[in-house]
Amino acid sequence: MILYYGAVIAAIIPIIWILFLRRIDLFKQLTLLPIIIICILGALTPFLVSPVYYYLIDPLNLNPDRTIPGDLLYCVVYIGLPEELLKILPVFLVLLIYPKIIKEPFDLIIFAAVSALGFSFHKK
Repeated sequence: MILYYGAVIAAIIPIIWILFLRRIDLFKQLTLLPIIIICILGALTPFLVSPVYYYLIDPLNLNPDRTIPGDLLYCVVYIGLPEELLKILPVFLVLLIYPKIIKEPFDLIIFAAVSALGFSFHKK
């Protein structure tokens, strides 16, 4: 029962941000359905992080070596690259299925932000 309360409370922050993002979309406001779909897809992409690390990043054999360039390369390639690519994946999927959903460039910013909000919703 506590898990359900935690999920509801954790959903409040993405809901508030989604409502805010829709509100600042002044000209041609997006419908709520593609935003919800991207948020749900964004919430499913963290499950792909482990396979991406295992099959794509681990074979590179990168390890932090306590030097600034080496640690920077490790953090960018090993930590940042897979997560950021997976965050944008729902946006690309929706754009492939329904390319005419974009009415203005700001819609892409909203979709990317909503995908990141969905990505942050998973349990660690």
